This record gives sequence, structure tokens and C-alpha cells, in this order.
Amino acid sequence: MLAEVKTWLGTGRVRALIGLLIATGLASLILQIGFPGDSWSLSAQTALVLIFFGGVVWIVGSRMTPPARRSLIIRVVPALVALGFGMVLPRFFLLFLGAAVGWLIISQIWVQDRSQREYKQAIKAMRKRDYQVAIEIMNTLIHKEPQEPAHYSFRAQLHRLNDDLRRARHDYKKVIDLDSASGVGQNGLAEITLQEGNLEEARRWSEEAYQKAPQDWAALYNLGMIAERQQDDAAAQGYLQRALKQGLPDSRHRLLATVWLIKVCQRLDDQDQAETLIKILKKEKTGLQEWKTILESEEASTVRQLLEADVKLAEKWVNHAGG
Repeated sequence: MLAEVKTWLGTGRVRALIGLLIATGLASLILQIGFPGDSWSLSAQTALVLIFFGGVVWIVGSRMTPPARRSLIIRVVPALVALGFGMVLPRFFLLFLGAAVGWLIISQIWVQDRSQREYKQAIKAMRKRDYQVAIEIMNTLIHKEPQEPAHYSFRAQLHRLNDDLRRARHDYKKVIDLDSASGVGQNGLAEITLQEGNLEEARRWSEEAYQKAPQDWAALYNLGMIAERQQDDAAAQGYLQRALKQGLPDSRHRLLATVWLIKVCQRLDDQDQAETLIKILKKEKTGLQEWKTILESEEASTVRQLLEADVKLAEKWVNHAGG
């Protein structure tokens, strides 16, 4: 978890946080030792605490997209102000502390509710396969919040379901413009170009996504799939082993990553490792059933073309392999 936070923030911001902690902590220690009990010293220490938390908000906020940064400010700054008043007026500390905690709870609900309604409506329409309705809902939300990359990413997924890869590509490029460091847009473009059969371009986008967010399983998973299809076995083996070691979020992704790794081992004539992986694969029956259900849906024509052969191979090994 700590490694992921460090990767997300970047080396410069991590150093700034450490520097801020050392500077404010050292200044507070000097005040405590040099001027114990002085009223101005206590006030200065209070100011240092607020400076530290305010600095944390500023440093972390600088890594966020503008909408996320505004949400953070709305949530945290009023609470810090209330806490500051409580420290300056110790007789009313509990009152101001309660106000700070109350604001954090209320602001969390308020900020989330602003866009949650539209997402719920869009998801409801998506489940009914009313993709154009869902897209129109997201269009309205994007008009209100044009700097939020998550809106474009979700609309891109809707365009893909609606078999409109051109508009999906445009939305993923917008995600990159707004939040290049997350790797989300690059992963999306990798998946689109993979659907189109352009393995070289898909690999370039996946490599860029991995460089931006090496902690993200999706980039390693995509790179492993692409390299396996290119029969770049050494690279595929490395990507897939790292993806499985890092942890994939559900059974169906673990299933296919293991299938691709088995195919690589077989081509490398490593039959012992292949047999070991087949035994592991047999534990992912839930993922196999999930893929079979997905591939039966009307919307899965592109996915069928891309993954059906691998799913059938997984089924063969799960149901008939020994071990």
C-alpha cells in the first residue's frame, strides 16, 4: 500500500512531505525545549500543526486532477480551520473538534452525491442495454464537470459497448490529457487497439501505461496477453509472472493470465512448470464460469473474437487435465 502511494505521488512530492514533516517537527521541538509554557510558543506550535496539515493537503492536492483537488479542499480546509480555532481557544476545543468531524462527514456525502446520481442512472440504462441513453447522461455530467477524467473513462466504456471505437478512442485520449499519470487512458487505448488487431500499437500503449503506473495490474495483464500473442515468450513470461505475483482482482483474470503463461511454458518446453500451472488453473473454476457467461451475451462479439479460444483452452485444461 505504501509503495503504491509513493508511486502515485512521485519522488518529488514524497520528498516534499518528508521535508515538511522534518521542518515543522524540528521547529515544534525547538519551541518546546527553548520556550516551555510560553503562551506565544504554544500558539506558534498550533500554527505549525496547521501548517503541516495544510502543506499535506497542498502537496497531495497538486497530484490530483482539478475536480478531485476541489473536492479535497471542500472536505478538508473548513475542518482544519475549525480545528485551528479549537486549538487557539482550548476551552471550546471539543466544540470545534465536533464541528470539524461533522463537516468531514457532511462534505463527504455532499461531494459524492453531486455525481453519484448520474452514474446510477447511466449504469441502470447500461444494464438495460440502452447505451445511447447512458451516453447522453454522461454527456450531461461531462458538460457540468468537464475536467473530471473518470467521466470520460466511463463514457469510453459505454462507447465500446455501443460498438463505437472511434468515440471511445477520443474519450481515452481526453483522459490522458487530463490525467496522464494514472495510466487509465493508455490502458484503454491499448485495449481498443488490441480489439482492432493492432498488436504493436497495443503494446506501445500498454508499455506507456505500465511506465506511468507500475503498480496497476491492468497494464501487466495487457502486456502479458499481447506479448504472448506476439510469441515474445521471454517478455510474456516476465509480465504474466509479475501480474500473478502482484495479484489480479478476480478469478477470471487469474484464469486467463495462467492460460497465457501455460502456453508460454509449453512453447519454451518447460513441461513441469506447465503442469504445475494447470493444477493452479483448476482452482479458477469460478472465473471460467464467469467468462462463459460473458461470452454468451450479445455485447460480447469483440470479446469472443479476442478471448474465446483461450477460454475454451482453459475449459479443456480445467475439466480434463490430470493433477
